[in-house]
Amino acid sequence: MSAIRALAEDLVSRSDAELRRLMSARPDVVLPPVPDFAALAARASTRVSVQRALEGLNTPQLMVLEAVVLTTNLDAAVGATATGLKASISSMTAKTLEPFLTQLHEVALLRTGPAARGRRSYFPLESLHDALGPYPAGLGRPLALLAQQYPEYAARMAAGLELLSASGIPGAAGPSASDPATTLAAILDTSWDAVLEAAPSATGDLLEKLAASPVGSAKAGASSTATPLEWLLERGLLIRLDANHVELPREVGIAARGGMIIPSLPASPPVPQLAAVRAGLRDNAAFGAIAETLRLVTELLTSVQAEPIATLRTGGVGVREIRRLADALRVDRVQVAWLLELAALGRLIVLDPDSSRWMAAPGGSWHLAERHEQWLRLVQAWLDAERAPSLVGGQLPTGNTVNVLSSEATRTDAPAVRRRLLSAADALSAETEHDDARAPVLDAPSLVERLTWHQPRLRRRFSRLVPGM
Repeated sequence: MSAIRALAEDLVSRSDAELRRLMSARPDVVLPPVPDFAALAARASTRVSVQRALEGLNTPQLMVLEAVVLTTNLDAAVGATATGLKASISSMTAKTLEPFLTQLHEVALLRTGPAARGRRSYFPLESLHDALGPYPAGLGRPLALLAQQYPEYAARMAAGLELLSASGIPGAAGPSASDPATTLAAILDTSWDAVLEAAPSATGDLLEKLAASPVGSAKAGASSTATPLEWLLERGLLIRLDANHVELPREVGIAARGGMIIPSLPASPPVPQLAAVRAGLRDNAAFGAIAETLRLVTELLTSVQAEPIATLRTGGVGVREIRRLADALRVDRVQVAWLLELAALGRLIVLDPDSSRWMAAPGGSWHLAERHEQWLRLVQAWLDAERAPSLVGGQLPTGNTVNVLSSEATRTDAPAVRRRLLSAADALSAETEHDDARAPVLDAPSLVERLTWHQPRLRRRFSRLVPGM
């Protein structure tokens, strides 16, 4: 049975409520509408749709999914069960793993199969192998695949088995050694401690680093065989990809993790240790910041009305204009850049197409509005803006600098990141609230850590945008 047909049959067996939950979690699978379950299964299996679904998973869900992908065999119809997975995920029971598998099945990243020993079995979508990348769970590629892709590595494994046999490692010699990858995998499974005992000191430290990230930098050169790197390479426990990089094969990485695919599963979001201040002090600081922002925006509009802001030929506002405004407002250039972006987001200044200058918006409604109305206008504009003003001043791949009000600071995902940021800030504030009228002091690293737990596939996006927000 094809994978698409198997998923279609799984979808057919779901209730209306289960299908609604799937469509709510993955709206792209029904937009535009599909005519039948086969088409729904086909769309849910596409790489683009699967990648979008992966972005919505939290850290434990993603880790469990990666463990399922690594422990199932679609060709042999061997699925994963909660009972089987607990041997590959540290400190987990079948009871604690079952809800994660149910959640992954709910969003159609897994389909069900025949029950095994009273437990429902699960199979991953075929497209997950591509969507998760070559190193799921932070593990390298399998020994057999590396031997197939790098013929010289197969010969190195065979020579490495002889060295392991000479060290007294059981199972390294004999007829079974005709398949080096299979033989080495069996040794790693049964005699890993003996292999480590024969290794030079500090080998464990190197393995610990590569077990967390399988590809490392290591320049090729004439080195002593006593070094951990060369010792691992000579025995086929590490493969050299090129003159500067090595890779730790999957089976070696699992052995280095104590036989676990997932050595630690963070089932709950992190709760950092945050400093605290009096709630009154926090509120006064917030009100003061609001008042100062409104004052500076008003002064900026007065300055722009007197002298519109010239733009560069390449777009955006140049350093000379920023310096002029900084002198007029008596603030630094970074603050001027942010105020200009904020004023443009709130449609307080607009670009005149005839003169290519930024001018104060006609009407003058800003000066007539109440202070709370002014603040609401700025906040709403910031929240909905598809721009990331914090990128201003950064470097582009071409080497050029991102200018104020230039198109390079546009980020269509900025509104979603801001809403996630506010949600995380609200949750952290509630969880770390003090009983003595003190409020937690949130910082960017804590918020990035919390957001990354909820959506680990968006870690780079959060790390780049959240500190500036």
